[in-house]
Amino acid sequence: MARIESYALANNIKLGDKWIGSKAVTGATKNFSVEEVLDFINSASAVDSQTLRYTFQYVENSNIVRQKGSISFDPPTGMSFGDPIPVPLDSPLLADPGFLLSDYSLKYLSQGIPTDIGSFYPELVDSIVFISNTKDITTFGVYTWESAVPNTNTEEPDFYRIKLNVIQSQGDFEEGEEYFISLLSWNPTVTGGDKTFVFDQGIPSVVWDVTHNLNKFCSVTVVNSFKEQVYGRVDYIDKNRLTITFNATFSGQAFCN
Repeated sequence: MARIESYALANNIKLGDKWIGSKAVTGATKNFSVEEVLDFINSASAVDSQTLRYTFQYVENSNIVRQKGSISFDPPTGMSFGDPIPVPLDSPLLADPGFLLSDYSLKYLSQGIPTDIGSFYPELVDSIVFISNTKDITTFGVYTWESAVPNTNTEEPDFYRIKLNVIQSQGDFEEGEEYFISLLSWNPTVTGGDKTFVFDQGIPSVVWDVTHNLNKFCSVTVVNSFKEQVYGRVDYIDKNRLTITFNATFSGQAFCN
């Protein structure tokens, strides 16, 4: 066999092309196709990506074990046997009772010690998400992420029950197909986003006592009843209460941010 460096470089690479290598665990020499390597890179999100990726699993009855890294629905009423049934991406089941989403996406399952990301799901409440087939973006759905609560079935603890409202969709969830869940628009009012409190001072006063409950020493802008900006001395009692003292008596609004 000639030395490897003596072979010409390939042009116009095809998915079926192969190169030779060794298995990490056994050391066995194997052929690896371009297509297989690409599938691995995509499923493991080895090229860094924040997109979440899951396999749709059709759970036909309560005896089926839900797999980590899966999206699945409750079994059909009664015992069901036969070919897996596609679930439309606009199915009313998405809103009620919702679907079960693994605490582990395929990306994190590929790690030596998989990362549990279930606690992230409630952070998405009221956000807009995009779910699409990883191989066909024309199979997709756009949804409002309505709720995310831990699965109440103690035999399946590593799942959250997710409820979505459909905005637009086409296509189906199909057994064994993989799907991305991507964030289109995050609702920052749920956690961590900046907050605003508007205080109304209806009775004219020199000192306004404002309880805003923003849990921070916020900035304050004041307008009088004619919507003209006025200035006063702000004294912070604590992170949730302050007073504003003026040189004259008047009413208006204080905007705390």
